[in-house]
Amino acid sequence: MELRNRIILRVLGTWVLFAGCWLPAHADLRVQVEESVNGAQAAPVTHWFGKNRTMRDDGNRYVVTNLLDDVSMIVNRETQTYQVVPLNLEPNHAIPEVTVTPTTETRIIGKWPARRYRLSGPATRELSIDIWTTEDLEVDFSAFRTLMIKLGNRPGSEWLKAYKTIPGFPVLQEVELSRPGLRLMSQSQVIAVEEVEVDEKELYAPPTYFRRLP
Repeated sequence: MELRNRIILRVLGTWVLFAGCWLPAHADLRVQVEESVNGAQAAPVTHWFGKNRTMRDDGNRYVVTNLLDDVSMIVNRETQTYQVVPLNLEPNHAIPEVTVTPTTETRIIGKWPARRYRLSGPATRELSIDIWTTEDLEVDFSAFRTLMIKLGNRPGSEWLKAYKTIPGFPVLQEVELSRPGLRLMSQSQVIAVEEVEVDEKELYAPPTYFRRLP
């Protein structure tokens, strides 16, 4: 009986080890959005958010941002090439502040109840920024929040620091630039959000046969 138990335990141990080799890859957040400018026909874009990594994919190209390596990679599927650009996330200047003002305005965006938050302050520069967020998403978006706060160290992106205090996940972002004779209004609305098991080495990198540009 003792020998039989040892054999069973050994088999089970082998199975656990084998199963461990096939554990699902890391779960990242895939966010599908529709983006438009000045009311033009919306274009589909897919965003990925992982630990210290994010990617924006519009079909023809995708941009990978890697906080660990402090670089962005601009990957062009049509030409099968990519460029590597330093992020420089260590600020050597005082970061302008952003103010988050919650409003009482609520509405249903997609299938989610959302509340509008108005951003202001030096970090927004000439932009008028409204963020609509929901607290009804049953996914882990902590990686998204961490990424946004860290990316707020980039010059021109300091308003992303607002995610330190904005509750919930953004389902609609409205950014307006107004100057004499010029008005640009961009909208980015979330269509679907899900957690997906991914292979980070494949998702957040160009194919090995793509050529790196200088």
